[in-house]
Amino acid sequence: MALSPPPCVRSGFFFLAFLALALPPTCLADCSCTIGSNGIYIIGFEMTATQCPVTPFSDARTYVYLVSPIRCNGTTSSKYASYGDTMASPQQLISYYVNNGYRVIRNESGTHLLIVQRGTYPFTGSVSGVSMATAGPGVYFSTPVTSMDRYCSEKPLPDQDQDGIPDCLDLPEIDTRFNLGPPACPITTP
Repeated sequence: MALSPPPCVRSGFFFLAFLALALPPTCLADCSCTIGSNGIYIIGFEMTATQCPVTPFSDARTYVYLVSPIRCNGTTSSKYASYGDTMASPQQLISYYVNNGYRVIRNESGTHLLIVQRGTYPFTGSVSGVSMATAGPGVYFSTPVTSMDRYCSEKPLPDQDQDGIPDCLDLPEIDTRFNLGPPACPITTP
């Protein structure tokens, strides 16, 4: 006679299986984090542009960024307040923060920046797959670099497929089933 697990074990298993199926596999890709050996859980802040980038991307283009302080709960980052907004170019922001000793994780277009704290209580965990344990001031890219196109705390741009990536940054080669990226420009001939 085979023994079956108690009902509480079975229901726990089904709950975990449900969660695994209900959550998309990339839901934590860019917002993932781990707390480092020093136990500091305050990451720094996230800056998300409220406008779509122009192509080709230019770090000289000015955007309005929403600024949100973020912390790590051990697996994912979350917003715990709001600092308002600021207007600057990716080039200006990155230059300012790197010159002041911060570590900056960015997406390719410059519309999403994570400014990782430094100083007496530096964040030494990992954010977006980038280890900050020994990282000095500088600019870092997540792996894959397109994972930073998924915004974590603020969603200021339209995202019709609800994957966390603004429609204007969705790349068809990544997710052709749900990509609702910018419409193709019509080609006119004289």
